[in-house]
Amino acid sequence: MNATDLMLGDIVLASGKPIHVTLATLSCGVDVKPMPLTPEILEKNGMSKNPYGEYFAEDKHCFLEISREPEGFYWTINANEYGIIPLKYVHELQHALRLCGIEKEVVI
Repeated sequence: MNATDLMLGDIVLASGKPIHVTLATLSCGVDVKPMPLTPEILEKNGMSKNPYGEYFAEDKHCFLEISREPEGFYWTINANEYGIIPLKYVHELQHALRLCGIEKEVVI
């Protein structure tokens, strides 16, 4: 995993345990791995689930929809404004929420 893929505050795995990325994490060469996104994590973070099995989060300006496909999760924002984008890891969920302007601290 490249440090350039990460932002401060992203959640990753270090020695198998979830940590938040800090400047120390990025500058000290800590070996980190992406944390896989699971339905349990989405549900724990209050993502609503519709009858079609898709999860969503929204605020007054943005709607983030997350669907599960055999090869992983995919997200769209505001009815395909950004297209369909793969979403496999927790830090990618954090980036999607930030892009939408949804201020939410992801809980593991």
